[in-house]
Amino acid sequence: MLTRSAEAGRTALVEEIKGKVAAWDENRASMEAELQHVRRDVESEKEQLESNLREKLSLEYELKLKDLSLQKDSLEQKLRDQPAPAANVGMGDAELQAELAHLDEQVAKITAFIEDPQSALANVIRKNVERSELEAYRRGLTYRGNKSK
Repeated sequence: MLTRSAEAGRTALVEEIKGKVAAWDENRASMEAELQHVRRDVESEKEQLESNLREKLSLEYELKLKDLSLQKDSLEQKLRDQPAPAANVGMGDAELQAELAHLDEQVAKITAFIEDPQSALANVIRKNVERSELEAYRRGLTYRGNKSK
């Protein structure tokens, strides 16, 4: 059997190990709580940044839309201010119809591109301007064709 001093040494070691295990458990629990706190802070910061980005992009998009609308209105006004040609010079009915069909195809392609959710905002804005120009040109051709009849 063990002697008293060996037994006392063993008991002391067991108590020391129990103390270290308890301290380790306490330290671990403290670190887990701190980790949870940091995770909550990171998630909160992420949500705030996403919200700010959404708001900024929305405002930027609205400004671009207003600018494009003003450009469209300006182009339409310039088109209205131009004097109407006296006759449909240089383009017969068949040519006019072919040009109108071609413009309709281009506008349909651009509209499909704009409505594609994968399209980048900058490209959508550029295509909106292009579509407005084509539509204005089409209206001009239609007006010109109607005036010559």
